[in-house]
Amino acid sequence: MGVEHPEPLLLSPKDYEDVSRKLKFSEPAYKTGRKSFKFGADWPVLGARFMALYGVSFWLAGIICFFAYNWEDITDFIKFGAIEAGFVVTLIGAFFAPRGHWLEKVCLTVAFALIGTFMAVFGQIYQTGADAWQLFANWVLLGGIFVLLARSSGLWLLWFGVLLLAVILYVDQNIYSTRYTEIWQSAWVFVLSLGFLIIREISVSKGLSDLASGWTRYLPLLLVGGSICVINFIALIESHLNFEEAFFFSPFVWKPVFYATMILILGHYVFRQQDLQSASLAVVFLSIFIFQQFLESVQSFLLSAQTLSICVGLVLGLTVLSVMVIKMISRKFQRDQEEV
Repeated sequence: MGVEHPEPLLLSPKDYEDVSRKLKFSEPAYKTGRKSFKFGADWPVLGARFMALYGVSFWLAGIICFFAYNWEDITDFIKFGAIEAGFVVTLIGAFFAPRGHWLEKVCLTVAFALIGTFMAVFGQIYQTGADAWQLFANWVLLGGIFVLLARSSGLWLLWFGVLLLAVILYVDQNIYSTRYTEIWQSAWVFVLSLGFLIIREISVSKGLSDLASGWTRYLPLLLVGGSICVINFIALIESHLNFEEAFFFSPFVWKPVFYATMILILGHYVFRQQDLQSASLAVVFLSIFIFQQFLESVQSFLLSAQTLSICVGLVLGLTVLSVMVIKMISRKFQRDQEEV
């Protein structure tokens, strides 16, 4: 008689997520486990989620189109009543949905959106005279409770986007020196995105699943690197600006801080919490920073053919170097997984 081999264990991706969260898998163990299990298709769950999101999207689109077309003919009572009715319906749906179920998250996300809609309509009808940043700031404060209850990565990103809009609009409307507005906006995006990224990594390492989605890591990382690129670009094209006056300290201080931050991020995702995508983003941003620094040092000679040739060569060299570094990181991750 031959040896009977058991059938492979079929798990849905959601089942594996639940097990890994309860057992508090480390990042390498989580990725190794995903490769070891054969996941079964979870088509009923995916179909139900798609249809629910599809229906909610059409419901919201219908409300928006109805109000947009009949706005002048609708009384204020109906305007507020429709928004409040939708708010109550979503809260009832969230209350009766199972705790942590995707339907609860959808209802709380819609409730969060209706809060911003209500404040926008209130300000438009009564002409409160409030600045735009105050609308988004109040939205952040009032909607925070729904973000905490939903425990949804998508809603956390939506909340963080509203927070960034509030800060950007505040800087735009309250910093009167327009020469430094973009600099301060980019600096605040850098600080808030870095803070969000740090909080995300700490919470996930403690076993909290609210921010476990990869998007809560990649989007803040893109904003951190992108904000540094914007500040460097402004320094490149606006060389007459006094950046020491804008930042209260010279570029010889804040530039090393920016670059050291990206190097630390790269080290974290290579040696502590292995993530090839995040490490690759950090490598690409460091290459862009080096090229921007080179352009800033030779910007008075950019019209010469020799300098343009050097720029082309530098771009090609940095591209090849970035690819080589990313491949080295990938091979390191593969060796570490084989040892596990």
